[in-house]
Amino acid sequence: MRRDDDFARDLLFRMEAQDDYYFMNVETLDSDLDDQKERYHLLLLEDAGLVVRATSAAHSFRLTNSGHDFIEVTRNDTVWIRVKDVAANAGGATLKMLGEIAVQLAKRKLLEATGMEI
Repeated sequence: MRRDDDFARDLLFRMEAQDDYYFMNVETLDSDLDDQKERYHLLLLEDAGLVVRATSAAHSFRLTNSGHDFIEVTRNDTVWIRVKDVAANAGGATLKMLGEIAVQLAKRKLLEATGMEI
């Protein structure tokens, strides 16, 4: 299964939108392809440090601070499209690199708006 960066980003937003900080994903033997895709992307997000298992249960996850940071800098769809364009022009990027591109774009906007460099 291929990583889908848009799906991963949307999954982070779904997690953030919940009232509970636990996000449950139960994969069973009869899970459909959508459930399997969600589970796979949760594991990839865990690999990237954007989510962690919230309990000892294998199906319970929560956002990390890095996950919240990634959400914040990629929240705007126009920024996300720009981030993906930059990555595509460079030949591709990791999830971490996508977040870093978004941070650099945000820093540039802040500099243009305020003259403040971070």
